Amino acid sequence: QKSDEEEEEEEEWDSPVAGLVGDVVLMGCPVPVDGPNGDWARARRVVAGRLVNAYSTKDWTLGVLYRTQRWATTVSGIRPVEVAGVEDLDATHLIKSHADYPHFTGRILDLVDLADDRSRAGS
Repeated sequence: QKSDEEEEEEEEWDSPVAGLVGDVVLMGCPVPVDGPNGDWARARRVVAGRLVNAYSTKDWTLGVLYRTQRWATTVSGIRPVEVAGVEDLDATHLIKSHADYPHFTGRILDLVDLADDRSRAGS
């Protein structure tokens, strides 16, 4: 007899959305860092390509907000998630506050080095 958790995990693997999304880059993401069976592991199942967590250890806005609201003690936007299949990109050298992300989106995407649709269409 399977436990409820085992059945839920099996359903997620068989989900019609598994592998539906190509590549994902999350920047300053307000999602808790969790273990191998949490939100990041579930997101990994939906993303067929790369799943990148771009974070800054200097994003005090995100860190303080999360801690004062007691949503989580650790949040992915300020540290690596260290979950299998998730790439962690330390963008601290660019991002000094949460408000910096819109200004450095292009630079972060350059660091991630995703092949864009135009380059694939030409090959």
